[in-house]
Amino acid sequence: MFCTWIQRNSVFGGLGEFGYFATALSEHNNPRKGVQNEVVELTHKVREANHSRKWGIKDSFGDLTLTEQGFERILAGHWYGGTVSNGESVGWKTVTSPAELHLWERAWGSPDDTIFPSTLLEDQRITFWFKGELSAIESGFISFDTGFSLGLSNWFSLKSQSFAQMAVLQVAGPASQGLPIVCWSRDDISGEDMGLAKLGPLQVWIS
Repeated sequence: MFCTWIQRNSVFGGLGEFGYFATALSEHNNPRKGVQNEVVELTHKVREANHSRKWGIKDSFGDLTLTEQGFERILAGHWYGGTVSNGESVGWKTVTSPAELHLWERAWGSPDDTIFPSTLLEDQRITFWFKGELSAIESGFISFDTGFSLGLSNWFSLKSQSFAQMAVLQVAGPASQGLPIVCWSRDDISGEDMGLAKLGPLQVWIS
């Protein structure tokens, strides 16, 4: 099974309006070659239906080659995972209302359209975190508790701080309650001091 995220709009720093395609592969001598061919075919279909907007593909395995299809690779990074139990949530707060979510989304860099509906606040698995006052949010991220791991995504810093400098793991560690933490980063955030190990590559292509 593979999952390719098709991201529309030119925004990437956070997710834009998006959808995804998941395809179960039959047995191949080279399954990933089959994925490459399927994604190439898919790009033609999406391009035909989407002439006016830029859109992208998040390659969660980091092994697609889409230059000949008119894509530019704008991001390359790695998945990371590990157990982080120590830390303090100094300065970190959580979004608790639709009005706060609206301010969080604007700080994150959303265009005029609302991408994160307020109904997400009713999902106990999802938490929106931020630092700073609501009128001047400095940084933030989203955590998602699957029951088996805590996923971290959509982090941002208006002070241009890195993932490590933002001290995301200081609050995510206790929040994980011992579950493994998984995330991705362009920077190398592996090592004993971070508690994370590099799991595999990923890349993002924009049409």
